[in-house]
Amino acid sequence: MTPLWRTADWGYLRLHEGRARPRPRYGRRALQSWVRRVQEAFSDARETFVYFNNDPGGAAVRDAQLFDALQKR
Repeated sequence: MTPLWRTADWGYLRLHEGRARPRPRYGRRALQSWVRRVQEAFSDARETFVYFNNDPGGAAVRDAQLFDALQKR
């Protein structure tokens, strides 16, 4: 599992490539896991920034939208 380090009073996570199809998408389960981990690691952070790797097929946009929807639950 990828470790998360706290070095500031805000959070930052960069996601590069998931394993879901079509590649490089992230699957729902993977994104739910990242949402949980971010909420645990940065629960007291003022802001948390999550970035998805840009790709020509637009997977980053769809993954970011799903990540946002999952974290609002």
